[in-house]
Amino acid sequence: MVRDGQELLGRYRLLRRLASGGMGDVYLAAAAGPGGVERQVAIKVVRPSGERTEALRQMFLEEAKLSFLLSHPNIVQTLDVGEIDGQQFIVLEYVDGVTLARLLSRCRISRDLALHIGAQAARGLAYAHALSDDDGHALGVVHRDVSPSNLLVARQGHIKVVDFGLATSSLRELQSESGVVKGKVAYMPPEQLRGDALEARSDVYSLGVVLFEMIARRHPFGDPLELTYARRCEAPPAPGLESVCEVEPALAALVNRCLSDEIEWRPSADEVRRELDALLAERGPLDAEAQLGELVAGAVQAPRENPFDRALGLELGRVEARATERGDGQGETRVETPAGRAAASGGGESSAVVVPRRGGAGVAIAAVVVVALLAVAVWAMWGAPRGGASNVVPADSGGRSKPEVGAKAKVELKSKGASKSKGELKVAPMVGVGASLAVRPVPGGGEVYVDGKLRGTAPLSLSGLGAGVVEVRIETAGRKVYRQRVTLEAGASLTLEPRLQRVGRRVVAKATGTLSVNSEPWSIVWVDGKRLRGTPLVKHRLTVGSHRVRLVHPPKKLSTTRRVFIRAGRDTALVVTRW
Repeated sequence: MVRDGQELLGRYRLLRRLASGGMGDVYLAAAAGPGGVERQVAIKVVRPSGERTEALRQMFLEEAKLSFLLSHPNIVQTLDVGEIDGQQFIVLEYVDGVTLARLLSRCRISRDLALHIGAQAARGLAYAHALSDDDGHALGVVHRDVSPSNLLVARQGHIKVVDFGLATSSLRELQSESGVVKGKVAYMPPEQLRGDALEARSDVYSLGVVLFEMIARRHPFGDPLELTYARRCEAPPAPGLESVCEVEPALAALVNRCLSDEIEWRPSADEVRRELDALLAERGPLDAEAQLGELVAGAVQAPRENPFDRALGLELGRVEARATERGDGQGETRVETPAGRAAASGGGESSAVVVPRRGGAGVAIAAVVVVALLAVAVWAMWGAPRGGASNVVPADSGGRSKPEVGAKAKVELKSKGASKSKGELKVAPMVGVGASLAVRPVPGGGEVYVDGKLRGTAPLSLSGLGAGVVEVRIETAGRKVYRQRVTLEAGASLTLEPRLQRVGRRVVAKATGTLSVNSEPWSIVWVDGKRLRGTPLVKHRLTVGSHRVRLVHPPKKLSTTRRVFIRAGRDTALVVTRW
């Protein structure tokens, strides 16, 4: 039985447990060498699980078989695989740093650093995608779970892709269930949401979401905490990057291509790497590793975070789900997909989507820590006196949108049923006294709710609130509801100036169709005088009828104008290769 303090195979001394999953644990360990030399490593240990043990053993070996072949500076290295007392384990390179998710929640990285991170991640993925066996046959490796929590930023500024536990390749003997999709819903490409076959450029889509999030400082599909499988399936294509922030056309075109719904229109990971490197070269010298090292050092102040807590702790639960038909392991949620329902109605097996689910006291504590650390930056950006000094990392001049707040703290709200109250209310202090919230006047004196509780009417000043993430909702007759999630810090004051729009009469929707545009070389698409996004433009909804489409390629000063006719319920394709 493996316990803290015991030696594993006489060589690995377990220092402490980093994380626990549904079927195993991740430990920080020391690998003993000659002359008392030791090296810190991360060890994943799978616990036996009765009748599932053999299936889990096979899945674990398949993961080890693939990870042993992955040897690249931008991928976490697998060092050893073994078994003791029936317990299998994998020894991994230990990365002293934080996940990109953690880093983004703590500071606002510059655009140059965002491009550097994207280029390094693309470099690691390109290597994995090009991997072949001894006979030169491509293995067809697909990570399937590229996201900020699976990108590690080391104290030395290096970027490493971690967690190939969900990866597919030709080495696998046990394949996933038909129609089952696994990964993080917020970063899945459309084909993964549908449960279709994946390829290397499926990872490029996920990397495109990460790039979009770093550059625009917002997720392309809204708050990741509120993104469900159903919402992602119903969501329109990702917006053009240039529509949410000021960005050079070449970068916007690259990110937009990565986020194309059509696989064949996406670039390869190596193309992404080359284009990002070219953009960085145009910007001049950049000491990216030193800058990232400083940011990481600030993000891992006590208590220190181990990136394996999140990146590897959930992987064990996913291994269990892959080896079971029902997939009822801890750390996951299974939701029936449309493909699965169709299969079930036809007598086949139902399909499911596997979505990592946060759970356990450790995650709850981590969420509280993240909220507390975020408070300083959010107050400085939104609540600090104008003209005063700020200790926040300066925002890149190219970004205009506000950063997402509360990346780990989800607040359950009740939007109805709150009782009305007249006059000023006395607010009982929450945990951690000292935060203040002021709401500016709104037309009609809107009712102010904090975390679903009525606090009074605007203008309103509340004090003695606890530090943390809260949702402020303001309602007034005849106007739309104002809703915003904010972070309060003890000793700080936050002022909101809500603008409520009048509720108009319902407008009968006109018949619509869609327009898809691509060009060689890439171009910015304008429709009826309105700038949309760079090519490829996929199924952009337009009203039925004639529309004027203008394509512009700024580097070569190319432009062309075409007229298209949109038909109801149909997609009209426009491909331009001659200008």
